Amino acid sequence: RPGKLEEVLGYIQGRYMDTINRRELEEAAIRSMLEQLDPHSIYIPREELKNIEEQMSGAFEGIGVEFQLIDDTVVIISPLSGSPASRAGILPGDKIITVDDSLIAGQGLNSADVVGLLKGPKGSEVVVGIARHGIDSLLHFPLQRDQIPLHSVDAAYMLDSITGYIKLNRFSSNAYEEFMQALDSLSNKAGLKNLILDLRGNPGGYLPEAIKMLNQFFSEKDVLLLYTEGSKSPRREYKTKGYALFPLEKIAVLIDEGSASASEIVAGALQDQDRALILGRRSFGKGLVQEQYTLSDSSALRLTVAHYYTPSGRSIQKPYENLEDYKSELAKRHENGELFHADSIHLQDSIRYYTTKGREVYGGGGITPDIFVPLDSIYFDDKLSRLRSLITPFVIHFFESENPDTLPDEPEVFLRKKVVTDQMVEDFLAFAKQKKVQMSTAEAQRLRPYLRNFLKAQIGRHLFGEAFYYQVINQEDKDVEAAYRALQE
Repeated sequence: RPGKLEEVLGYIQGRYMDTINRRELEEAAIRSMLEQLDPHSIYIPREELKNIEEQMSGAFEGIGVEFQLIDDTVVIISPLSGSPASRAGILPGDKIITVDDSLIAGQGLNSADVVGLLKGPKGSEVVVGIARHGIDSLLHFPLQRDQIPLHSVDAAYMLDSITGYIKLNRFSSNAYEEFMQALDSLSNKAGLKNLILDLRGNPGGYLPEAIKMLNQFFSEKDVLLLYTEGSKSPRREYKTKGYALFPLEKIAVLIDEGSASASEIVAGALQDQDRALILGRRSFGKGLVQEQYTLSDSSALRLTVAHYYTPSGRSIQKPYENLEDYKSELAKRHENGELFHADSIHLQDSIRYYTTKGREVYGGGGITPDIFVPLDSIYFDDKLSRLRSLITPFVIHFFESENPDTLPDEPEVFLRKKVVTDQMVEDFLAFAKQKKVQMSTAEAQRLRPYLRNFLKAQIGRHLFGEAFYYQVINQEDKDVEAAYRALQE
């Protein structure tokens, strides 16, 4: 006998006055059911599933370029290392005018349209017509699409002779491998002893990758890292294996309101076991375990089956009884001042727990850092946000109109030198004015140090690659500075 939902759908399909789309009705019903459960049980249509799987698998198929639409033209920010675009000689600042002889410049395309044109099955060919500064005619590059890795490690470098820094943007299927490669590289360059692990803005990903990474931080065996439990999922504990290929002494972990799920598992385990110092701001608060099930039409159901718990027994998950409150919770943190003042964080004594060494920690909504680092309120400045969006086009214009040979050609020299002159900042402000971003003298003076750093970082990225951008930007990063200072102490 069919269930009630099938009965209702049958009546609608057989008796409703207008033509209906059964699939749309089914999907609406599924979404409505899942909304009654929790915020992270979701339905994924088959059209969206491929993109999600690409992000998690750590690879996609295409030509391998990072681009930005500037003045209705696709401008290459960076060809990805080892990609078809990089091997063919496509350069930062190149403009894609045609794809397979079809004009795309000035056609009102959005980023999704461009991605659709450039991505395709591995082995298929696409011809891009490139406009390059200093060359009058179009350059045509026949490119054979390939599998392009989506890197989990954005940057890895040494802050001094013993302190390394690694920024991890997600826990995709290649996260542990890349993390270990980064540690290996830093260990070979210098005597790596201490590490700053930057998980700010990291939304999580695969639990096994986080567990393998946590194992690297403990030389002891059978140390509890976390456990999961649900009404239909018995308690499952995850413990250390007892080996660490790269022994580390001191560890600092950076988190913020964008650090979620696997990021919180890593931070929570290291905090509960007193293995690392956690700095930054309270993390997102996602502590639910999902399993994904493929449906008959190749769509998918991602269903919450258990809770995560840190070694002390803390649940990371913030309350979700009211879905609208859950969605607006981060905005409320801003409104109540939590992002800027440590005393605005509301901790409940009823959810107090203790680390291995007896320090107080709290559950019920993310990981609260050991050392609070306030968010600089300048990043909520609308004028600065608009100016930052102009940094990339200005730098591309700079490389087209200025002689880049005057810039340092060694990364170490570039970091030390005052690359961005006062005149360059003035030129940028004039460029912004042409783009209708007006500001007073006082505003310009207030934003000048930030603009100088953003300009230097973007120029460095153009010269030395994506990872170098973070090395420059972190020179003025208060979170990184606080972590480095804490490791010294």
